Amino acid sequence: FDLKIWGSEWDVGLPLLRHIQRSGEWIETEESVKIFNASEININIHSSTYHEGVNPYGDFVNPRTFEIAACGCFQLVDCRSELIELFNIEEEIICFKDLNDARKKISYYLNNREESNRIAKRGMERVLKEHTYEHRMEKMLELEIVMKSFLFCTVCSFFVIMVS
Repeated sequence: FDLKIWGSEWDVGLPLLRHIQRSGEWIETEESVKIFNASEININIHSSTYHEGVNPYGDFVNPRTFEIAACGCFQLVDCRSELIELFNIEEEIICFKDLNDARKKISYYLNNREESNRIAKRGMERVLKEHTYEHRMEKMLELEIVMKSFLFCTVCSFFVIMVS
């Protein structure tokens, strides 16, 4: 595979060292978008401070997952427990369990570009429909309103009990 590794803080052994671009320097957002769009397959690996290789129990989804999808680009992402709540796996995003699984899926999707393009398009549609910063802010404001209502009702209930 024509592998290129972008980004900072890669702790890789000698075999992968030759694939690191720009000496592992930080990549700005605008440049990341260009890289995502120039790639046939974006391999999205989440970081883990306590696990070697792919963490099958990873419980967070990085922003890059949404950024790649929002660009309408195809990605293979290491399996994350929360992904199923955010995307339709195998329809909007493709996951891999380990290096062997990743290799098989890379080969498959490099030879099935129409399918990977359809998956990328559905992923983009899902992100734009449900996972933008605007959606997150709306959810936060809804939660704030619910919390304020709860606190107000709790205070009112306390006051009624004290007065009775």
